[in-house]
Formats: sequence, C-alpha cells, structure tokens
Amino acid sequence: MLLRFEHWKGRAARLALVALVHALAILLGYYLSPPITPRKPEAELEVTMLPAPRDMRQEKPKSRTSKAQRKEARPKPATIVVPEPEVPLPMIMMSSDVFRASDISKIRSRSDAPALAEGADDSDPSVGVGPGGAKVYNAEWYRKPTDAEISGYMPKNLNQSGWALIMCRTIADYRVEDCRELDEWPHGSGLARAMRQAAWQFRIRPTRINGKSQIGTWVRIHYTITLTERR
Repeated sequence: MLLRFEHWKGRAARLALVALVHALAILLGYYLSPPITPRKPEAELEVTMLPAPRDMRQEKPKSRTSKAQRKEARPKPATIVVPEPEVPLPMIMMSSDVFRASDISKIRSRSDAPALAEGADDSDPSVGVGPGGAKVYNAEWYRKPTDAEISGYMPKNLNQSGWALIMCRTIADYRVEDCRELDEWPHGSGLARAMRQAAWQFRIRPTRINGKSQIGTWVRIHYTITLTERR
C-alpha cells in the first residue's frame, strides 16, 4: 500500500513539473513577443467618372460614308467613242448635155494649113488638176481622127450613141501620150478604153499660155460617137 502511494506521488510530481515548464514558456513568449495591433478596416474606394473635356473628345469615325462620297468612290464608266464611218465623197456626174456643150469636136477650128498653128491663147485656161498637181486644159484639135482610124477600136457590142472623156499629155508634132480614161457614157460601154487606145493617132494643138505654146501640158479630150456618124 505504501509502495503504491509512493508511485503515484512521484508521477504527480513529474506532471506538475511539466505543467510548470509549459506555463513558464507561455509567459516568456507572451512578454517577449511585440504587441499585436488590431487591423483597421480598409476604407472603401469610391470612384466618380467625370465626362471628358469637350476639346479632348474624338468623334467616332463614321462607319458609313455619305451618299456623295459613295458616288465619288464609284469609278465612272469609260466613255466609248464610236468612230464615225468614213463617207466617200459623192461623185459629181455631169449630164450628157453638159459634155455635149463642151465637145471640142463641134468647135470651129482654124485652117489646118500652117504647121506652126497653136491652140487658144488664155492666161489660165485650166479646167482641172492632173497627175502630180499639174493643170489640165481643154484640148483643141489640130486634125480630127478619121472614121477609119478609130473604127478598129470601137466596142463590138455598142448599140447606142455615147461619149468618152480621156486625159493625155501633149508632145511634139501635135501628138499626145500617157493617156488615161476619165469617164464614159454609157458606163461600162468601153468607149473610154477605145479612145485611149486610139489616141496615138490624135493630132492636138498645144495649149497657149501668155502667147507661148506649152508642150508637155495635160489636156482633156472629149469625143462623141453616134450610131449613124462617128466624130
């Protein structure tokens, strides 16, 4: 009984010692640690949104352009220029009466005697323009061709009266060369071609300008033919 009491007594003393050590440690820690200051509650932050100054405001870019800007932005369609068709110059057709009036075969010629006989004298009797811009004059017969001289050149199928107009260049001895076809009636009858081929036999007076004979000038020869008589 005594032993048990001694056992419990020693054990209680040990527990009391441990409790005392812990109490001293707690007291020591309390006095040595800094005082704890309670945290103050944080003040609430109040933000007030003020409008920006008027001069610093920026206008929003318009997302849509005005109608005028859209019209300007559209590319204008290219102007298509249609070239005007070239219209050929109308051919001036003279009636047979006009050519008949200018038929040199009906003009009274001078006597065929002198070899130095010359054409009509005029300061500028030109009636048109020939090759290279040369002036053209009306021809005057020195000797009219005979029926035999031109009959071999006449078209075989000619069945009506007509006329031919050719242009030739005068040379010496009242001759002509370089003849060219100008017009004829009926058209397509071949009379102008016949006169051009027979012209090597023609005898034409050279044109006189300011009293001087002009050999080498171009002359226009008009020749009329009928079914009953060839001139």
